[in-house]
Amino acid sequence: MTPHNLNTRTLRPGEQSLPSATMVEDQPEGPGGSAGSLAEWRGDRASRDRIAETVAVLESAVTALSAPSLTPADLQAARHTNRQLAEVVERGVADTAAEASTLINAFHERLSLRCANARMVELLGEEMTLLRALDAGAAPLSSARLRRIVEEHEDIVNQIEADPAASTMPYMLRTHRGHTCRL
Repeated sequence: MTPHNLNTRTLRPGEQSLPSATMVEDQPEGPGGSAGSLAEWRGDRASRDRIAETVAVLESAVTALSAPSLTPADLQAARHTNRQLAEVVERGVADTAAEASTLINAFHERLSLRCANARMVELLGEEMTLLRALDAGAAPLSSARLRRIVEEHEDIVNQIEADPAASTMPYMLRTHRGHTCRL
């Protein structure tokens, strides 16, 4: 299980509130089991923002734990994915949002693949699944923001190459993902 491509499990809100969401196997209708429940979740901006913040914190920790073990080939693969994202952004076609999102997630996946803490990776995957469900159909990131993401990705790879154990690494990663998750 990777942090960005979970299995077929989906999420359904718990009895109390969104933060108590529970995992449910094979619910094709999506979170809550119905379109109405998902619409209610999408309307709760504060809950969505808490999930985005959780993703940013978890992903920064997972990537920081993975960074010292990343190989030059791993970093080259991340750079290649980022170059593909840059090409998508430069095409500037309106229907590239899904492709850009896939490449952004692939980039982050490459940087987190060596994290030895499987539970953190699992938690990140669960939160990403929920965030994606809530953001389905949301407005795509602007071209300017996507260009900035490409630049930030390059900065992240450069930092990992220079000093993967730097104390500033988690903050840098959390800030980047926090901006990416904010729509």
